Amino acid sequence: SSITGPYGSILKPATCLMLDYEVELAVVIGRRCKQVSAHEAADYIGGFAVANDLSMRDWQLHNMPDRLELMIGKSFDTHGPFGPWSVTPDEIDNPHKLALRCLVNGEVRQSSNTDDMIWNCYEQIEYLSQAMTLNPGDVLLTGTPPGSGFSPRTAKGAAGKGRKASVFLEVGDVVRCEVEGIGHIEHTVV
Repeated sequence: SSITGPYGSILKPATCLMLDYEVELAVVIGRRCKQVSAHEAADYIGGFAVANDLSMRDWQLHNMPDRLELMIGKSFDTHGPFGPWSVTPDEIDNPHKLALRCLVNGEVRQSSNTDDMIWNCYEQIEYLSQAMTLNPGDVLLTGTPPGSGFSPRTAKGAAGKGRKASVFLEVGDVVRCEVEGIGHIEHTVV
């Protein structure tokens, strides 16, 4: 129920004070894979899309300091928008050289490139496929650059000296996520 289309609305529940945005490259698995090496991972990708890995930071922090509960804060209805379509691998020269940006109300909040990912998408497929079978249609979100509302860094990764506090989404905000060569998704917070 967290998955939603590329345009429309995302819900900010009344129980959430810290709704955050995270532009990410989405990788769509095209073939069943288990224990695949990074070297062969490209053969298992069916496509790429744009994703916004929305996070309810206050829900993630509910159990602190004992543990950081990531899953519940990323699983609310409408909090997994992606699209606007799946671009096939032959249409992307190199998935590790794509510009990505997130804008909130027209202001750039995140701006980076997939070449700055800690683990590239092939390494992520290798790691995940050691633990679980990835099936056609599974969608992997690959990580977000600096500049999210919770991040102490600016869109370019510099220390956020101009930022006085975390900046979270409010009702009425328009969030646009873009990935070069793929397109964009856009949602209004309701």
